[in-house]
Amino acid sequence: MNLDKNTQDALQRMTDAVNEAVKNSLSVKDALGALREIGYEPRLTVRLEPLPVEDFAAESESIETDFTEADRKALGRMLIRVR
Repeated sequence: MNLDKNTQDALQRMTDAVNEAVKNSLSVKDALGALREIGYEPRLTVRLEPLPVEDFAAESESIETDFTEADRKALGRMLIRVR
């Protein structure tokens, strides 16, 4: 997928913010550690969808990603809503 520079920058800022939140959360560290202990490497992904605004819709693409139930719970504890 080809993202423009503004989108790449915004996505990087969000990635950095989520990483910082995860790094500082003992409950997320515990959840990730528990998954690793049973043989899984957690992978968090993000889904970007265009806003329903005509100006943006023509230029945007939809990106679909996978979240496990553990991902959703960890993000929920950080007050990040996932659909």
